[in-house]
Amino acid sequence: MERISERFARLRIDRGMTQQELADRLCVSRQMISSWEKGRTQPDLESLAQIAALFHVSMDDLILGLQKKEIEPPYPLFRWLLFIHVAMTFVLFIVMYVKRASISAYFVNGNYLLSFLILDLPFCYFMRHHDYSLLAGYDDDEEYDEVQIQRMLSEMLFEIGITSITFIFMTIVLVASAIKLPFPILLLYEIMYVFLLVFTSFRYQKRVVKQPKENEKGIQRVFLTALILELLLIVDVYGVMSYFHIYNNTPQAMVLMIFVLLYTVLDGGWFIYICYQREKNKETKKEYQISILDGVILSVLLLLLAMIIWVGALIA
Repeated sequence: MERISERFARLRIDRGMTQQELADRLCVSRQMISSWEKGRTQPDLESLAQIAALFHVSMDDLILGLQKKEIEPPYPLFRWLLFIHVAMTFVLFIVMYVKRASISAYFVNGNYLLSFLILDLPFCYFMRHHDYSLLAGYDDDEEYDEVQIQRMLSEMLFEIGITSITFIFMTIVLVASAIKLPFPILLLYEIMYVFLLVFTSFRYQKRVVKQPKENEKGIQRVFLTALILELLLIVDVYGVMSYFHIYNNTPQAMVLMIFVLLYTVLDGGWFIYICYQREKNKETKKEYQISILDGVILSVLLLLLAMIIWVGALIA
């Protein structure tokens, strides 16, 4: 039977940590870690709790050596999704070449593959190495359920993967048939991309944290406002392109996409800022309060919506 000292060493090695790195995380000396792993001394209760949280195991699993419940992320499925993305993007580029598409169209339509890679590569790395510290909102002071985190990341990858493949197929049909849509299909994809990530995050919000906090109403209101603004962007761009007869994959549409990109970056930056403020408020257990900066960002976003209408009228 595996002794507790052997279990310490195995957990540390499985996570790819040296004795010094583990000692730094636990605020003890390297010699102390070595003493624990050789069975000369035993960690106190506080150190056991820190080790259990660090390695995402329960106290029972750590002390008694019980079997930890785990799920194996569907890595073969992710590899197939990536292969399909690459293959369909290659077919799309061939169709675009035959139809003599512009260089900018290659750049725009390559974003489906790029957007999936932006999630696929880091998410798979996080799950393989059991390291989620780079995820937005991750807090070392919280106790997380790793099984639920892996399920959340796997679900996000699958949803985004299927969505990306669907949009690549739609784009192939549109380009091959020379169909001109009165709205940028990439914009619709980006909105769905963000919506799926945020929606899935909300569904797992209370599952991934073992002791979720209840003072999140202020944050939820701002998140809901950010989603409503994304929906307003869809309505705004669709209305402008329909009214002024601006079609997808045209120079006029590319000009509008510059303002759409600015809008999306600002809205995404606001989301990151909110997450940062939430982390600061955790220590004081205060609810997130809407500040002057939030009002300024909201005003600029509404101004960009108006500018999209104005620019659409100018370039039509």
